[in-house]
Amino acid sequence: MKNKLLILIIGFLIISCGTKKTRTSPLKFENGWYFITKSKTNSNLIKSRFKDYFVNIEPNPIVKASDYAKIKIAKQNWGGKETSLLELIYDGEEMKKWADATERMSKTGEEAVFVYKDKFISRVSAFRRMNNGYAGVSNDNFNDQILLEIMEGIKK
Repeated sequence: MKNKLLILIIGFLIISCGTKKTRTSPLKFENGWYFITKSKTNSNLIKSRFKDYFVNIEPNPIVKASDYAKIKIAKQNWGGKETSLLELIYDGEEMKKWADATERMSKTGEEAVFVYKDKFISRVSAFRRMNNGYAGVSNDNFNDQILLEIMEGIKK
């Protein structure tokens, strides 16, 4: 009897210790672009991934990250400094939504943030309407490893 009980206890311990369940809470925000807004009842507070900094955003995304037509990592030279960024190209209805958003930003001085895994990782403003569907996600803290993680996280 003692042997059977001992075997049952050891078996239970092996099974319970051998299986590790990862509990992940669902994300509060969809990955994508959101307008920054003043604090109001329907706005949401969100933290930067790289700094101890918060902004309020509108509750719905301008465009979702997953709605891209093309995605790639690119390197651009801005002011003599090479910068790695994630290029999202939207087409169709999403391209129009992004164009309307850039026009709104150019007229009002508003800004938008790119949210990834419930933190914002990029901030953008616009000085004119952008009709080409191009949305570059950039940050001084990006490196190729971070960009690959983000790209894989939002790929369809």
